[in-house]
Amino acid sequence: NGRATSREVLLDTPQRKAYRMELALTDQIDLHRYPFDVQRLTIVLLSSRPGHEFHFAVDHAGTRVGNVRLQGWQVDPEWHAEALMAPADEFSGRPRPTYRFSIDVQRPLLAGFFKVLLPGLAILLIGSLGLVVGPDERMKRFDLFNAAFLGTVLFQLSLLSSLPPLSYLTF
Repeated sequence: NGRATSREVLLDTPQRKAYRMELALTDQIDLHRYPFDVQRLTIVLLSSRPGHEFHFAVDHAGTRVGNVRLQGWQVDPEWHAEALMAPADEFSGRPRPTYRFSIDVQRPLLAGFFKVLLPGLAILLIGSLGLVVGPDERMKRFDLFNAAFLGTVLFQLSLLSSLPPLSYLTF
């Protein structure tokens, strides 16, 4: 799900082909464990040529992850690549050469805590201070509860605007 923004041919011989590509990709990610989620990003290349004519091969020495820019994510330096023969393609009904490259990305634990959990705990603490105030100080109690309520609403709006529309609840 994406497109190649640039493509440079590095090697073009009958037995070997090598390309340097820049890709703009999109994927549906699972945010059930947000803000402490880990996602596996996978790129799958399928050949249009049949399996008896063409084979992919993994070059472990020449394959690497370049400068990946995902704001708010840490890219795991370990990657996994495999070349395989897909058993049967649903379009042609014959085996297809397939190359699969996977890498894991995760949100930093401290960033998830400071961005999501700490503000919620601070709002809870401010709201709880209203219980300490005596009954004769009703206006102070009212002001603390209003501040906690307003902070809760603004925090929820901020959190919901940072997430895509989901049909399920997050962690």
